[in-house]
Amino acid sequence: MLKGYQIIDADCHVLEPIDLWEKYLEPAFKNRAPSPEMKVDGQIIYHKVSRELQEEGLKVMLRDIKSYGISSYDPESQVKAIAKMGADVSFLYPTMGLWLFAVDTMEPQLAGAFVRAYNNWLRDFCSYNPQILRGVGAINPHSPEEMVPELQRIAEFGWKAVVLRPNPVRGRLLSDPAYEPFWGECSRLGIAVSIHEGTHSQLPTTGSDRFSTRFAQHACSHTMEQMMALLALIEGGCWSATPTCGWAFWSQAAAGCLTGCGGWIRSTASCLGKSKIVLK
Repeated sequence: MLKGYQIIDADCHVLEPIDLWEKYLEPAFKNRAPSPEMKVDGQIIYHKVSRELQEEGLKVMLRDIKSYGISSYDPESQVKAIAKMGADVSFLYPTMGLWLFAVDTMEPQLAGAFVRAYNNWLRDFCSYNPQILRGVGAINPHSPEEMVPELQRIAEFGWKAVVLRPNPVRGRLLSDPAYEPFWGECSRLGIAVSIHEGTHSQLPTTGSDRFSTRFAQHACSHTMEQMMALLALIEGGCWSATPTCGWAFWSQAAAGCLTGCGGWIRSTASCLGKSKIVLK
């Protein structure tokens, strides 16, 4: 609390344990669980991650464990870390899942199995303290016909938001007609939509074809992909289909969207209805 106001961490992440997939995957997919090296069927799920970057990532993890006074990434430790940051409520997003659900060539059925396993695990994770730990459900855009049933299941958990990446998936932009039933159901259920980018994925990503450093790839993906996602949603009339939805564009989206898309937002304000947009 700060002067009587609740502090909300709207973009907090979990670190998925590697045994999550073996425990939560449906039996037909258990033999395709990601390996500790983050491979599926022998293929790495990320793109252009150097050995140096992996080592630096490990240092950051160890630093966080020390600074937050935690021993692991279990629910108890997550609540402890959130309290140390001074937040009262935390909305939880995937970490490994941002790569795992974002392999463009992955079979849609397998991607769906990973999404369902993650959501089931996150439901149990949040049950430790549901007043503080709030789940943001994952969705499988590899298979548009699975999106509405999974959204309905997420709503049954009591969750109020879902996360999608801004990148094209299997050649489909967020404005693709195949997603229209999903947007309509989000509006009907009052589920907010969070657009969250993540560098180094195996999806088409601005800058990944010409840069190799994390600095350059991150600078491109976390601004330009969000700008293009916003443009696709405006051009495709998706906001007209979701008049009561909230929208969030996370991870360095604000600067790019406001400078590059501010005029678009103003010129399409009449289409927004009661929709609310949050940029970070």
